[in-house]
Amino acid sequence: MNVSDFKVQYEQQAHSILSGGLDSLVSFLTHKSKDAKQFRDELTAIYGFVRTTNVPESCDIKIGGEAENFDAQIGGTILVVVRALPDNAHEIRRQVAHGSAPESLYTSRASYSSEKLALMLLNALQKKQGKHYSDTRTLLISVDGEDTQEDDELVSNAIVIFRQTATIEPFTAVWMVESGRRIAFRLLPPG
Repeated sequence: MNVSDFKVQYEQQAHSILSGGLDSLVSFLTHKSKDAKQFRDELTAIYGFVRTTNVPESCDIKIGGEAENFDAQIGGTILVVVRALPDNAHEIRRQVAHGSAPESLYTSRASYSSEKLALMLLNALQKKQGKHYSDTRTLLISVDGEDTQEDDELVSNAIVIFRQTATIEPFTAVWMVESGRRIAFRLLPPG
C-alpha cells in the first residue's frame, strides 16, 4: 500500500469510529478490540507523522505488528511507536468511556505543565531505549491532546526541557506526535 492509500484507510476508520454511535466510541476508548488499540496507539501517530513530515503520497508503507517487530515501515524507514501516558491512563479511559469520570480528572490534566509533558516524553523514550534493535529505527512518541493542551508554547517548552536530558540512541530520530491534532514535532535530533 502507498501513503495515499494509508491516509484514506485511516480517515475511513476514524469516520467509522466517530459515526458508529456511543457503543463504537466506548469500544474504542476501552480497547475492546486489538484493532481499536492499534488505531489509537499506533496508526494515529503514524498518520500524524506522514501528514506533518510530508512523506510523498506514492511512497510505500507497510503496517507492522508483533510478527514484524515494528509498527510501520515507510520506504526504508522503520517506525516504532510508544505512547506517553499519565500514570493512571487506563483508569481515565475506563471512567470516560463509562461516563463516571469526576470533574477533577479534567482539571488535573488541564494543569499539565511543560515539565510534566517533558517527563512523560522522557519516560516513554527510556522505555523503548531498553530494547535492543538490530537495525536503525525512528521513534514516534504519541501524546494525547489533553496532555499538551494543544498548546504550541507548552509543547515548545517541553521539547527544550526534553532535549536537555534525552539521548537519541539507539534511534536515528525521535518525534512526538500529538494525537488530538495529529501533528508531529521533531524532538531529536534538533533540526
